[in-house]
Amino acid sequence: MSMHVCAKTYRRAPPDELEGRPDLLQAETMPDLVIRFNAHRRCVYANMAAELVSIRLPKALSGWQPGMEAAVFEAEDNLLCHVLEEVLQTGAVVETEMNGLASGCGKRCYLVRIMPDLPTGGALLMARDVTELRKSSDEILRARSRLRQIIMQHDLEQQENSRRLAHAVHEELGQSLAALRLQLACLGGMRPFTPAAVGGRVADMMQTLDQAIGLMREVAVSLHPVVLDAGLLTALRWLVGRFVQQHRMTCETRFPDEEPGFPAPVCGIVYQVVEQLLDNIARHAAASHVLLELAPCPEGWRFRFEDNGRGFDMFGVPDDSSGYGLDWAQEQVAALGGEFVILSLLGKGTVIEIWLPGVRKF
Repeated sequence: MSMHVCAKTYRRAPPDELEGRPDLLQAETMPDLVIRFNAHRRCVYANMAAELVSIRLPKALSGWQPGMEAAVFEAEDNLLCHVLEEVLQTGAVVETEMNGLASGCGKRCYLVRIMPDLPTGGALLMARDVTELRKSSDEILRARSRLRQIIMQHDLEQQENSRRLAHAVHEELGQSLAALRLQLACLGGMRPFTPAAVGGRVADMMQTLDQAIGLMREVAVSLHPVVLDAGLLTALRWLVGRFVQQHRMTCETRFPDEEPGFPAPVCGIVYQVVEQLLDNIARHAAASHVLLELAPCPEGWRFRFEDNGRGFDMFGVPDDSSGYGLDWAQEQVAALGGEFVILSLLGKGTVIEIWLPGVRKF
C-alpha cells in the first residue's frame, strides 16, 4: 500500500558537501530527479527537479522533521525501500520503473536508477520521467495491433474473393463450356442435317458462348481492371457507371480534362481505394446521392467523396463492420504519401477528402 508523506530536501546542498563533489553541483541543474540517501536510508538531499515535481517518498525513507522544507514522492508496495536496502547491502546498481504522483500532473512513470554513493556510504537515486515515452509506446502498440487486424481482415476478404472467383470459374464457366461441348456433340450427330435445325442449335450455342465470355470478363476485371489501360479517369467513370447500375443511386462526377498521369501501380491503388470507398457508401451510408470529384491542387491532386447518407459519430466507438474498409483505404493513401481526412455528422452525411502528391513525387 502506498504511503504519502513529506521528505526532507534542500534547494541547494550545504556548501561543505558541495566541495569536492562536482556530481552534486551538476545534479542541481539536471532535468532528471536526483535524491541522496545516507547509510541509514534517510533522504538527505533532493535536487531542484525533484522539488519542482513534488516527489513522494515512503515514510521510512523520508527523514522528515517539522519545519523542514518539504517535497513529496510515492513508491508502491515499499518497492523503493526494498531496492534501496539491496543497494546499500550489496553495492549493486539497480534499474527499475516506478509509478509516481507528480504535483498537479497526475500519475507519472519514472525510469529509476539507484546506485551506491561511495563518498557517504549511502545511495544515489536518479529518476527520469518516461510517461510520455510510455504513452507513445502504448499508442504504437495499439496502432500495430489495429494494423494487424486490418491486414488480417484484408487477407480474409482476398481469400473470399479468391474463393468466389474459383467458384465462378469452376462452376459457372465450367458448366457453360461443358454445355457448349455437349451442344457441339449434338450438332455433329444431328440427323437430318437441315439449315433450320442447324440454325436453332447454333443460336443456343451462341447464347451459351456469350454467357461464358461475359463471365470471363467479370473474372478478368476482378483480377485486374483492364479498363485501367485506357487511363485512370476512364476507369473511374466505368467504375461509377457500374456502381450506379448495381446500387440504384445517383452519382455525380467532376473530373478534369487531363489525366493525373500517375504511374500504373499508383493508378491501380487509387482505383482500389475509390472502389472501397464507394463500396462502403453502398453498404453503410444509406445514401441516395454521391459526389465524386477529382481536381488538381498546388501539391498534387485532391479527391472528394460526399454522400447524403446517415453519417456516423466520429467520436463514438468505431463500428468494426465498416471501420476496416476505411482503415485500409487510409493505410493505402498514407503509403502513397498522401493525406486522408473524414468529416461526418449523424444524419448529415459524410465527406472524405484525399490529397495525393503530384507525379513528380512518385
